[in-house]
Amino acid sequence: MALKIEWINTAYLFAVGQALMLMLAIVRKRRKIAPERLLLAALTALVITTLHYILFVNQWLKPTSFLMDLGAVSWLSISPLLYLYCRAIVNPELQWRWSFLAYFPFSLYLLLQIILFSLGIHYGFY
Repeated sequence: MALKIEWINTAYLFAVGQALMLMLAIVRKRRKIAPERLLLAALTALVITTLHYILFVNQWLKPTSFLMDLGAVSWLSISPLLYLYCRAIVNPELQWRWSFLAYFPFSLYLLLQIILFSLGIHYGFY
């Protein structure tokens, strides 16, 4: 059983490496269009989520509230980012609108928790 878990972690680390190389290629590109920026954001969320799984679920690092919530924010942001990426591919002239934040209700809620917790305000959102 332990060998299988280690093999999965190795596969996840290779996936993170490939995602980081793709992100570097997108960042180095001079002229970026909206789909590329959304793909970069989705890949960032995927990398954070995968690293969160490798480090905390396998208990390589001790869980802290801030980092655990950050992993949840990135996990909840992947689907809306992929939706907006597909929408931007279909409509390349798509411009950013503040109404797009409506696709991220749970991510924004957890991000508000992180900000308030880091300021020392324990409001009791849970």
